[in-house]
Amino acid sequence: MIDIGFEFPVDPSGQWDGFNDSAIEHFSGNPFQHLGREVPQNTLDAKEVRPARINVSIKRIAPSEIPDLKGFSDTLKRCSKAAESDGNEKSSKFFEHAQELLNKKYVTILQIVDSNTYGVKGPCVNGKPFFAMMKATGQSRKSNTSTGSYGIGKFAPFTVSELRTVFVSTVWQNDQDEWLHYVQGKSVLTSHEDDNGDVRRGTGFWGVRKGCMPVETLTADIPKWLRRTKANGKIDGYAGTTLSILGFDPTKGWEDGNYPPLNS
Repeated sequence: MIDIGFEFPVDPSGQWDGFNDSAIEHFSGNPFQHLGREVPQNTLDAKEVRPARINVSIKRIAPSEIPDLKGFSDTLKRCSKAAESDGNEKSSKFFEHAQELLNKKYVTILQIVDSNTYGVKGPCVNGKPFFAMMKATGQSRKSNTSTGSYGIGKFAPFTVSELRTVFVSTVWQNDQDEWLHYVQGKSVLTSHEDDNGDVRRGTGFWGVRKGCMPVETLTADIPKWLRRTKANGKIDGYAGTTLSILGFDPTKGWEDGNYPPLNS
């Protein structure tokens, strides 16, 4: 049986990932402007036929619909404890608020869905677009079959997540003309100690715990809001990518509209 959930790898080196991540801070000045530039650029780079399309929507889910909610919640508590020990007021407030979000009736998700694109091609190995997007640092990968270069711009979505967590669902076709469905989540938090006293990295992933890999089959672990399928449940021909930003705060005017903030 495949072990699926959130995994923040043990770091035996003694290093410590602080809360002030430089890649995220780069986009913090005007996060909506950066989000509106970086994500569409990835879609344009990956267009298969014209026109490439993007659909943006807001969803509200019960916290129980977050996969491995307990594992994620436990990690936030450990990060909160680490922030208190460090005396970092900014991160302490963030993790306190993040835990409060998981106790509300609903969690808000900003979901960006593209179509007429190639998706983010795998497999999840160094040198491939999916790896560049989810796991590489200081590396980009761009070709006529990838979604963008996945350089520093891939961190823009984290700036509008009050949980610093995003999920990527993508459908792509391999060289054998087989259709594949990948789902993986990524959180950029802070280093923390587990129950055994081992230091865990600040960046963790939801997916197959061994090797921090994406889930490649539509198992029961994947909730409906993370499934990129047709109405009949099929994925054939449904290439493209769905980006789900967890804990989005729809502040007034975020889309030049009048969407009210979530109150629950």
